[in-house]
Amino acid sequence: MRKILPVLLLLSIISCKKEEEGTVIARVGQSVLTLEEFHSGMPVEFRMRLSLEDKRHLVENWINTELLYEKAKREGILKEPEMVAQLEQLKRQVVVNYWLSRHTFEGVFVSWEEVRDYYERNRARYDNEIEIAHIVTPTLLAAEEIERRLKQGEDFGKLAREYSIDPSSERSGVIGYIRFGDIGLPGFESTAFSLENKGDISAIIQTMQGFHIIKLLGRRKLEDPVKLEDVGEIIREQLLIEKQTTLIDSLIEQLREEIPVQTHYESLR
Repeated sequence: MRKILPVLLLLSIISCKKEEEGTVIARVGQSVLTLEEFHSGMPVEFRMRLSLEDKRHLVENWINTELLYEKAKREGILKEPEMVAQLEQLKRQVVVNYWLSRHTFEGVFVSWEEVRDYYERNRARYDNEIEIAHIVTPTLLAAEEIERRLKQGEDFGKLAREYSIDPSSERSGVIGYIRFGDIGLPGFESTAFSLENKGDISAIIQTMQGFHIIKLLGRRKLEDPVKLEDVGEIIREQLLIEKQTTLIDSLIEQLREEIPVQTHYESLR
């Protein structure tokens, strides 16, 4: 099965320069994308899984984004108050992510022993393949609305066809049978393989692609189970995210004691 690419993430982190500093891959007006920037914008383990076609697709996405950005900029979008506010919020998120990666996550490490232990404790995930469908939305609000409608009994396939932003929407959200490691999104796969019974629907999960709701359509035993060396890096990434999440939760709890926080939730009514 062809791996799903987290294109949205790559588009957000691949930068462009006005002056050439490296091997130029593409140019749009005065903006330049270099090979060095392209490689720096993605983890090494992810880059190694990309085919030449995948890389060309990512570059074409960069070009399309840059063309639209230039068009919007020429029409003065950057000066509009709403856009200024959104850019300020985005700046806050970028600063937080940079600070976390530089000062908080530096010492977080997952050993190969931890990876092997997780694999052994979850062998059932790697001895089976599952058939799934999913709905992907760009926002949490949209996903919550779909989740509400599913709980009211609306058809999963119908909602996928109408609202999912993934190409699988044309097939009522059906991806087909996957083995652990086929998708390449640890949170997505862990959630999908944790579903037990045919027809089970997951809670909302967020990945680099958006907000997903997954439905289990079937499960069958593999004659050739997934080997540790095939999914080791995916497991390591998943465990790393879990450790980072725990660290952030602890840090937030500590900061709430140091910095005054006031809430007025009654205003939300």
